[in-house]
Amino acid sequence: VQGCFPRDIQRFMKQNNPSGWKAKWNSILDGNVTEFQRQYSSLAAQDPKWARELELFTYAENVNDRILWRFLRAQVTLTSNSNMEHTDGLKLAQKWEDWLSTELGQGSCASVSNTFYGFVSAKDFAQFRVVETLLSEMRQGIAVSLTVALVVLVLVTGNIIIGVFAAFTITMIVLWVMAMIPTCGWELGIVENIVLVMVPGLSVDFTAHLAEAYNQAKYEDREHRIVH
Repeated sequence: VQGCFPRDIQRFMKQNNPSGWKAKWNSILDGNVTEFQRQYSSLAAQDPKWARELELFTYAENVNDRILWRFLRAQVTLTSNSNMEHTDGLKLAQKWEDWLSTELGQGSCASVSNTFYGFVSAKDFAQFRVVETLLSEMRQGIAVSLTVALVVLVLVTGNIIIGVFAAFTITMIVLWVMAMIPTCGWELGIVENIVLVMVPGLSVDFTAHLAEAYNQAKYEDREHRIVH
């Protein structure tokens, strides 16, 4: 953890007062602002670089000689792989959210739960959510497109069987295009998502003409209709 000033202050207290640090630390956790200011000032005087870096992770104001925290940030580097499946990534993100909610409901945090709010922010967690949304909207868009195509083909051809086979042909075209994404080493992004939703609309025109030509052929048997 980087930028965790309570941890740094706790370590400082352990080094300077190995026998009595715990009682003072507990008093800080109970809201002893005076003790916190004393330990913070001592550590800042001993390590000015730490004090400067702390400004990147916290912000507080002096209100009536009391510390009023506006925000604080703790940066954590995880050992998990950012290339994991988005479902696993979302589970990991949820575990962190649950952990933070539990911690904010305990001890001193519980007493300021109505005024102090915490949240987990991570670029990879946001990307996992984007992937989930893209996949969900892609499935929904393709399902709607194929359903509309089926209805239109049945109405145009006037034949349920031909309409179903034509819709099945469009479905196979969509699956073929979807299979090209991992085959070519592409990643599912916004552009790929839009293209996959457009595939049924682009393939329905040619398929409808073939279905109509088969349906309107003057021959009775299927072999000659296909040749026609």
